[in-house]
Amino acid sequence: MVSHPDEVYMRLFRTLPSDKSNVPEKVIERNRAYYAKYPFDANRVREILNYLHMHPTSTPNGGSMTPRRFQQLGLDFGAHGGFDRIHNLVLRTSNDLHLFNKITYKTLTLLQESNNFDSNVLYAVLHEPIYCQGRASNWSADRIMASHFQEFFWPPRTNEASNYPPLFTGEMIFSWMFADYAELRPLAQVAGILAKEKDWPALYDEEQLLKNDVPVAAATYVEDMYVDYEMSKDTKEKIRGCQQWITNKYVQHAFFD
Repeated sequence: MVSHPDEVYMRLFRTLPSDKSNVPEKVIERNRAYYAKYPFDANRVREILNYLHMHPTSTPNGGSMTPRRFQQLGLDFGAHGGFDRIHNLVLRTSNDLHLFNKITYKTLTLLQESNNFDSNVLYAVLHEPIYCQGRASNWSADRIMASHFQEFFWPPRTNEASNYPPLFTGEMIFSWMFADYAELRPLAQVAGILAKEKDWPALYDEEQLLKNDVPVAAATYVEDMYVDYEMSKDTKEKIRGCQQWITNKYVQHAFFD
């Protein structure tokens, strides 16, 4: 129950300075866990991103496989089995570069389908506006990453970032996606208009929610990379009678089943 996506991204990119819980930033935490499981992937990912930076590469449906799009594979870090799926793609792509000096059609097809925004266009177009109440999103993820999290960019923008494994991004929608994804390109103007739209009404009647008498149950995943744990607890407190099931045994399932 926030009024703008900025706070959501700040929480998921990195824990806010005002937090007292010392919970590690979820997206970076998942990156660390991934490289702890597959340490040799650090050099593989670096090699792949350098290749994509130097060699313009198209996906089978006419999109662009750029470094930033490859980094979006990290969306799967928060889903069941995501580490292994990403590792298989990284290993396959790295092998292509070593064997053929390019990324093969089959691998590009798998990469294209891994984060299939091409067939989930409403997700891309509306992901940021759904948080907005009386304010424009103004491409929130673009702004937050550029102003606070330079270490996510490739090529590295700081000397410090170049010394660490390349970081994957998570559930963020960026303006450049409407250039890199073939099926999002026709919607670039619409997405831009929505990003500037300010006339969003209130989404919730918090006074009424505090009077709620409808039984409500909610699952909250401690290791959730998509929904901040503390925000989930804050929301629960605003809904009278909400029963919260909290677990660290599971992570969420993939979005694009």
